[in-house]
Amino acid sequence: MSIAATSQAGRRYLKISEVAERTSLLRATIYRLIKRGDFPPGTQILSRRRGWLETAIEDWIEARETAR
Repeated sequence: MSIAATSQAGRRYLKISEVAERTSLLRATIYRLIKRGDFPPGTQILSRRRGWLETAIEDWIEARETAR
């Protein structure tokens, strides 16, 4: 499997490490924000694999920049 899985619709799913890199947040912080409802929760791809749509992460980053 490549670094990021791609769905049939051409959407790109990011791994937690890629999400952390793009947001400059630690993994623990990402999961804490998800628990509070302040971060996209991602999608269960396999039983032990979660992925985040690249567009959802980009939208979250943009919303944070706009809120400043």
